[in-house]
Amino acid sequence: MILGNSIAWNFLTTDQNIVHLLSNASDNLTDFFDSLGDRIKDGPHRTVWRLIGPWGDIHVKKNPLHNFRAWSRRLLRPSKGEMERLNAAKLKKHGIKSVEILVVGEEKKWNGAGWIVSRTITNGVPLDQALFNASPKILRTISVLLARFLARMHSASAFHPDLHPGNILLDENKNLYILDIHNIGWSKSNIYNRINNLVLLNRWFQIRSTFWERTRFFK
Repeated sequence: MILGNSIAWNFLTTDQNIVHLLSNASDNLTDFFDSLGDRIKDGPHRTVWRLIGPWGDIHVKKNPLHNFRAWSRRLLRPSKGEMERLNAAKLKKHGIKSVEILVVGEEKKWNGAGWIVSRTITNGVPLDQALFNASPKILRTISVLLARFLARMHSASAFHPDLHPGNILLDENKNLYILDIHNIGWSKSNIYNRINNLVLLNRWFQIRSTFWERTRFFK
């Protein structure tokens, strides 16, 4: 579906409030979303808004082709939004929680940005924030949750290339969600790939936790 703002939208939801929101968006989507909600992340490679309204609680992400590398990669593979959609579907099939992709959009010009609309994870907190000043009991609980979650991912042959607590969300029901999933790799679930992936996580924890806390996780 191509709207007046020259974006091809792929609607994965039948929610008419979301369809109406995007159908009535102005040509300048950045200003449009600024007028409706809050920017929660901003940078040359992505901008994220959180919008709350008749359409519910959603996140909107813009992924501009901000440099030659981003542009050239876009020539050789699908957009980030499309890769997130495909990986979210694969993860869901394996019972691994991630973002719920509602809409994927792509500006119809050679240097056009990609867009992703997803459902906000209710009361979700990035794991790095959840770990901050947590009690020893909570740290033990999170260690077990994280170990089981990553074991499930690795058993499904899913390997995140930027694995750190900022890309994992914890909700109030102690569910974990993996984020920023466009680059997830699907490789053989062998010990070599598992160790290489866990090394990424260990680097983050190495300067933020004790030896015994890391040992608890790896047990």
